[in-house]
Amino acid sequence: MPAIHRARKEGVKVGHLRLVVVWPFPEAYIRRLAERTKGIVVPELNLGQVVLEVERCAAGKCDAVVSVPHAGGAVHSPQVIYDAIVETAR
Repeated sequence: MPAIHRARKEGVKVGHLRLVVVWPFPEAYIRRLAERTKGIVVPELNLGQVVLEVERCAAGKCDAVVSVPHAGGAVHSPQVIYDAIVETAR
């Protein structure tokens, strides 16, 4: 969560939702979240399967759903996630 802490420190309003399981998918929660946010950033350790569900549930209620996919043996760098947060917040 270093990217989230950094963004908050710099004055960006940002929250965090961690899906422990993807089924059942929290459709109603994502729908309500999309109504109150400017955008949703979805970092995934795959090629973007979860972002499709988030887009479907958000149903255009927020300005952007941003995919940050990453396939391979490592996790995202905090900088990549931070950049996506800041760009989405603009």
